[in-house]
Amino acid sequence: MPVDFADRIEFASDAWVDAARESLERAVAEAGSALDGIRFSLCESYTDAPPHLARPGNLAAWHARFDGASVSVGAGIIDDADFRIHGPYSAVLPLSRTVYGSDTRASVRAQRENVHRAGRDAIEFIGQPPAPVLMPVLARLHDDLAPRTVDNPDLAHRLDRQGLTGNSKELLEQGYTVLERAVSDGFVDELRATILERIDEHAPRPAAMLLERGRIFEEAALQPQLMSLAEVLCGKGFLLAQLLGQRKPAGVPLIPMHSDYNLMREPFPEHPQQCTACWALEDWALEVGPTRVVPGSQRKRRHPGPEEGGDESIAIEMPKGSIAIWDGATWHAQSERTAPGERVTLHSTYSRMTLRTYDSYRDIDPAILDRNPPELATLAGFDDVFEKNTYAGPDFRRLRHASKLFRT
Repeated sequence: MPVDFADRIEFASDAWVDAARESLERAVAEAGSALDGIRFSLCESYTDAPPHLARPGNLAAWHARFDGASVSVGAGIIDDADFRIHGPYSAVLPLSRTVYGSDTRASVRAQRENVHRAGRDAIEFIGQPPAPVLMPVLARLHDDLAPRTVDNPDLAHRLDRQGLTGNSKELLEQGYTVLERAVSDGFVDELRATILERIDEHAPRPAAMLLERGRIFEEAALQPQLMSLAEVLCGKGFLLAQLLGQRKPAGVPLIPMHSDYNLMREPFPEHPQQCTACWALEDWALEVGPTRVVPGSQRKRRHPGPEEGGDESIAIEMPKGSIAIWDGATWHAQSERTAPGERVTLHSTYSRMTLRTYDSYRDIDPAILDRNPPELATLAGFDDVFEKNTYAGPDFRRLRHASKLFRT
């Protein structure tokens, strides 16, 4: 089940270094004589760490020295390390939060997507890598800490380092924005094929409740840039309201101009309540039937009337692997597809934690929570106070946690 609030840590913080020490000490003790004669030192350093970590020069660093069946771990740089890893804090953070385990495909995807986002040369590896006998020890360290490691809580810092400041402003002002090429073609192709497999299980219905129907959907729900922009609109502690895969043939569209506040009365609340992300699993040009939006329509705080909004709408054209994100109050519609084939999409809907979700995660497989960072438990509603009452009343521990972290 979800990692306890008290056990959640920030990457390269003092608490994280302490947890790394405990993990490595256990792993080394269990390895025993297999490490006889092994002497090795490792140092990791990451620039532009969040200021609240209070690292000198905002350089987050830690090191470990192995000497046979003993290990010492501490914060800071050592100059004589046999092997060094160095790069921007924001570039390595997603990898530090990915549990590999025995899932080779997930590991390959995570590393490929990190290169796609940050660039192949963002993270440097310098010196002599560890001996093969040490690799299981370091792999255990990674998988021990990844499900405990939270995202950078400083949203402004995160948006800036992810290059999303402009997207954030556009999302708030225009009601939509586009994350161009947010994921690689390889991720898109696998995602599309998996969506079609899930649709075929219940054809002709769409594929719903996807968070529990393949690890690639867990990764899509937690896509780092998407999570940041969802927080811009929905605040901290937001939920995954729905993860839906759809397949639609060419021809006249079935979805007219609308907002996603389907059951909400007018006027809509001043603060955004939810957002939708639509994944382009092919190049979105006019002939493929892209979504059309009415920029700024979220400020009307109402549903569109009959025949309203069409003349003001613009088509969202974007390359394969991009994600269009819009405020739930923004007016939008699907346009007609004239190209051969069918439009296949993934819709990720996020909402404020005070709203009910379409998908339910009450009976989610605990293994899904175990192999993901704490934010997945938050998305699934395990961290808030709703639907947690017992005969003894509210869960005050969750209430305190949510009041402290999620009020903004």
